[in-house]
Amino acid sequence: MKRLVQVVLAVSLVSSLGACQKADDGGGNNEPDAAIPQNTTDVSADVTTPTTWSGLVKVHAAIKVASGVTLAIDPGTVIQLDPTAGITVNGTVTANGAKGNVVTIGPAPGNKYWRQWTVPSGGVLNLTYVQHTGGAFSISGTGMVMARDSEFSNAGNSVDMFVASGGTLDLQYSWLGEPEGTPDTTHCNMHFEGSTFTSLTISHSNVSTASYGIMLYGGQVDLTYNNWFGNGVDVERQLTGKGDLSNGYFKKGNPTASASLTENNMATAMVADAGPR
Repeated sequence: MKRLVQVVLAVSLVSSLGACQKADDGGGNNEPDAAIPQNTTDVSADVTTPTTWSGLVKVHAAIKVASGVTLAIDPGTVIQLDPTAGITVNGTVTANGAKGNVVTIGPAPGNKYWRQWTVPSGGVLNLTYVQHTGGAFSISGTGMVMARDSEFSNAGNSVDMFVASGGTLDLQYSWLGEPEGTPDTTHCNMHFEGSTFTSLTISHSNVSTASYGIMLYGGQVDLTYNNWFGNGVDVERQLTGKGDLSNGYFKKGNPTASASLTENNMATAMVADAGPR
């Protein structure tokens, strides 16, 4: 996986195989860059008992993780999903990637995209050291998605990456997007619209290269200590959406202050500890 080592104003990047580091290599290739494991598991049926995925896992259909069931994903696992495949989390999914031994999730070879994670009420999705491409996230009800030290890009052709109408999204020390100048098909990195949110936190992260960094149409979001760059529009807001942008860096300039946006101690240079650690 590719990892940001140092964020500077020019977004200078260094590549290092297997270290969870983004590099500007010309882009356009959405396939995971992890070595493909030898053992392969083909999945077309729902997960109805406690299960662990490891090695190479090929998902061929839209499947569900049943309520009360835990799916664990081992470090180094590579998950490839067919274009019509997706995963609905009614139980719990935990991707246990590690620094230098990440979980990679992306489209099957020869494809660019798959469908999405769907996390409704009762569902919990935990992602640690994950490289994620080609699919999106839909959160509703009391669904919960938590991510640390992970990277998300190329959700789909004009598709929004994280879409939430309720529940919890807690994403920290991660990267939504690509290095500036690298193609990214995501329409909006985050789209929040609704009034039943439990908690929304996106902090110490990079938000880049989408048409919109965030569409803030509902909820009250902690958006502190982030770097925003390379987006067509960083913050699009309407309705009752509110965000705390304090201590963040906006390469194109801070958004216009308003009653719905808090902007304290805004950074004048890239936040050094934003992005995967």
